[in-house]
Amino acid sequence: MLGYSVGEQYVSRQVTLIGVDPATYSQVSAFGQYLQHPANRETLSFDLREGGYDTIDHQADDPSRVVPRKQMQLAGWEHRRRKAYWAKRNAELGKGANVSQAQDPFAVAGQVEQGKTFDPATEQHAGIALGIALGSFRDAEGADQFLVLPGDDVELTYPSAGKPPKPLSAKFTVVDYYESKMSDYDSQFAFVPINALQSLRGMVDPTTGVANFNAIQIACKEGVDAATVRDLLRKEFDPRTYMVSTWQDKQGALLAAVQMETA
Repeated sequence: MLGYSVGEQYVSRQVTLIGVDPATYSQVSAFGQYLQHPANRETLSFDLREGGYDTIDHQADDPSRVVPRKQMQLAGWEHRRRKAYWAKRNAELGKGANVSQAQDPFAVAGQVEQGKTFDPATEQHAGIALGIALGSFRDAEGADQFLVLPGDDVELTYPSAGKPPKPLSAKFTVVDYYESKMSDYDSQFAFVPINALQSLRGMVDPTTGVANFNAIQIACKEGVDAATVRDLLRKEFDPRTYMVSTWQDKQGALLAAVQMETA
């Protein structure tokens, strides 16, 4: 579950949380091309960028007809520093003294070392790339309005990997938006570093240091039939423990609907 503050309101969104290796994930998916910072489209980083986020949809067929995303002009460290400054000023004036940790976008997360003061003007939490519909909406004039920007902090509530699983939560810093133009993805997916997710969920064996995972994504070379690869893997792995499927298998209902529309 994703949560963040908009004024006095706390917004909650159900998400599909995906842990990725920033060095290799774009090699097995088109993930990188859907991000809103040009540098992240080249090489994904979960470190917040200083600035330079797209103010015009880079996927638009005709950019001249697209309404600019003016809020993105300050996205990144500039936005984070400004927000941290005003949060500090309000606290000094006594206006923020009673704000709860759940409401405060820069509340210190549980993973911050004891005795260390977290400075949101110079530090960030683990990065997260949100599906764009999780933190924005399109107004009547066709302009995208953002509820959170790269540089803002959000809170994730997730189950531990133990038995029985327990609800845990942690702060993440938004470092980019993911926009695939598929509403099911853009309104559900949130991407975080896989090592951070494994650590937070308790998926690292404390004795061996070996980390666990629950899914592997494989990219086939051009000309390879994915269904054939799927069938070969199914023969090798116990179906009671492992589920092997292609992208087409998972998107069967969507593809059938598209086929009906184009028939």
